[in-house]
Amino acid sequence: MEIAIYQLIFTALLVSTFTDVSGNCIFPDYLRGHWISSSLGEVSFNSTYLDGITAFTFGKLTFQCEDNNGTKYFLKSETTTFANTKFTAYVCLDLRKVTEDKIYYYRATTKDKSFDNERIIVTSSTVNVSMEEVCNEPEPYNPGSYSLLIRSEVLNTSEITCPNIVRGEYEVTNITKDGTQECPSGISLDVCSVKTHLYFNISSCSPDIPSATRCMFATETDNVTYLTVYSDTDNKFRCVAASEEGNTVFLSQKEGDCSENQNGTSVAPLGYLMELMLINNGTAHCREVVTEGPNNDKPTTTAPPKGGAEAISTKWVIPMIAVLTTFLQFFASL
Repeated sequence: MEIAIYQLIFTALLVSTFTDVSGNCIFPDYLRGHWISSSLGEVSFNSTYLDGITAFTFGKLTFQCEDNNGTKYFLKSETTTFANTKFTAYVCLDLRKVTEDKIYYYRATTKDKSFDNERIIVTSSTVNVSMEEVCNEPEPYNPGSYSLLIRSEVLNTSEITCPNIVRGEYEVTNITKDGTQECPSGISLDVCSVKTHLYFNISSCSPDIPSATRCMFATETDNVTYLTVYSDTDNKFRCVAASEEGNTVFLSQKEGDCSENQNGTSVAPLGYLMELMLINNGTAHCREVVTEGPNNDKPTTTAPPKGGAEAISTKWVIPMIAVLTTFLQFFASL
């Protein structure tokens, strides 16, 4: 009888230990602080809250971390009132660490046509929504659909070496916007003089293309290189998608993040399409064999522990089991 009682105590303690672990949702230490997002502008994290996500007509809201699984974080907003009805918004962020100061992420919720195709779920505040319902965007994600987070304090020093595909001196043979020719001949692009910058010579026309942008992050999918650049002139991020054929590089550029299905020859309205030809018979390039290293911002998908659960399970749970087992054996011998 006494052994049965001690077994019940052991089970209750063990269950409570695991219940406490799984109920936590804490952002990693490196994520806390102030950031600049390529799609959201200024945002900030503390241990459990994210402030700065715009939710449809409700404006910017504060979201609390409700749960996480690997790199995916399920967030619930504060309650907001619209048309005399209380609503709650939910988002799912798939956060991929590049460095301590740079993260790329996906909004891992399918688009909602009711809310202007935003990747968000909005319900009455009385309705409970699960992580599975919100983190419902299938993987792999649409190429180029990432957004970028850069820590505010290092925004001015976070450039990387631009990817090989754009490393050269080019004559820009064609620039179009919505099918209309934008610039006459004489435009050039130089990514060799400073290998962290795209320098356009656009003195003969004035499209919405900054003369200088810094390369901030790049990734390649299906022979298309997606590059996020930042302009210190207008303080805006832009997406560049590039592909090549022979000595010609096809490049698209738009403000903000990439548009859906953007590539070197296709872009959303208001974006620009360009054809670049390497000068000097294709010899004016400065491409290198790039070795992997911290300055190349190679994406990593290492999953942070779920609310510290991984660390707790290895550091505390196993010793706890050993202590409780000894406790049980001692009383059983009485």
